[in-house]
Amino acid sequence: MRKLLLVLTMLCLPILVFSQAKKYVYAKAEYNSKRYCIIHCNYDDGKGTPIMNEKGDILKFRTDIEFINYLANEGWEFVLRDSTGYYYYFKKPQSEFTEEELSDIIRTTNTKKK
Repeated sequence: MRKLLLVLTMLCLPILVFSQAKKYVYAKAEYNSKRYCIIHCNYDDGKGTPIMNEKGDILKFRTDIEFINYLANEGWEFVLRDSTGYYYYFKKPQSEFTEEELSDIIRTTNTKKK
């Protein structure tokens, strides 16, 4: 009986572990010729949001590595760079966003323009 219980526990353990996986917000960052980075958390509007400082000024970066390090410091994890070299993909755990920010990202992404 104990062996059966042990075997069942071992079979169910991976299911329990994977069901607790983190959820992420994914973003596309565009590093353009004007030397600033635009973040796209929703893909419907195609505009994105430039990274700004507290004063509202657009932050400019000398290199793409500089903006990648900046985003890493802000909690974004680098995922990949596309073949053109202009787009970089990042992810950040949903737990690092407020409920309002998450609902805004999800609502904007799921809303179709009429």
